[in-house]
Amino acid sequence: MEQGQLLERIAGCSPAIAALKKELPGLAGGSFHLLIVGEKGTGKEFWARVVHECGPRRAGPFVKVRCRELYGEPPEKLEARLRGSRGGTVFLEEVGELPLPAQGRLARFLQEVPRKVRFVAASTADPEKMVGYGRLRRDVYGALAGRIIWLPPLRERKEDIPLLVEAFLQEFAAGKKPVAGVDPRVLALFARYPWPGNVRELRECVGAACLFAGSRGVIGLAHLPAYLLGWEGEPSFARELAQKVGEALKGRKALGEIMEEVERVLVARALAESGGNKARAAQLLGISRPGLYKKLMKYSLTFTG
Repeated sequence: MEQGQLLERIAGCSPAIAALKKELPGLAGGSFHLLIVGEKGTGKEFWARVVHECGPRRAGPFVKVRCRELYGEPPEKLEARLRGSRGGTVFLEEVGELPLPAQGRLARFLQEVPRKVRFVAASTADPEKMVGYGRLRRDVYGALAGRIIWLPPLRERKEDIPLLVEAFLQEFAAGKKPVAGVDPRVLALFARYPWPGNVRELRECVGAACLFAGSRGVIGLAHLPAYLLGWEGEPSFARELAQKVGEALKGRKALGEIMEEVERVLVARALAESGGNKARAAQLLGISRPGLYKKLMKYSLTFTG
């Protein structure tokens, strides 16, 4: 795909994204390594692939290394992952999770094969802090940080949401009839919601809504996940969830117990939202009807509205 076509695929008009799109040709054309920093779900791998596809190495391989998978493995395994990467791009997912022995091998590799392989590393955590904590070697950080790209969270670029939604609608409509549109109230809700899961969460939400709305349907509030409905004109629901989690944490409950507290609130909300219609409640929760019955029995829930 040509560079211009790739740039057109990047949905966003916010100042941060516009500046990054303007800078992208220079970033992609350079031979220096890159470090992409951003919260989970902000699209670090997407931008790494765009850099690869827009640059002179696009004919070479794009090798993805999940650094956490190398825990407990001999450092030589990293070199095995890098075989065949010459002439291409290596994407190091969560570089701070790369074991220190493997980081030593990586440091030597960066010195031995300069510019024959381009590394694009990604990190959710602040790299400077990781160096301070001893989780990331200073020499590795220095070699990878030829240029640092800071990706903003979605809550700081909400003007991009309509464009992102449109891009996701086109993506999910590939090869089949698309939905007819999106209810303005849905976009208004999207603009208020803080999106802790960032662009990834928005994409998953739109994908699920497309399935519920069906081809040529209009995505409405009823097609959204149950947890999002709590934000539609009823902040008390969000407070209830936060209160439940807070109480569980204060009580030092295990993660499984905390998740059960949250699940109980969500199931009760879906039942109330559907007016007691169990088939509709199951649809709102994205589970089967038998699965809903199991949860109703588990939490002793009934509809009394």
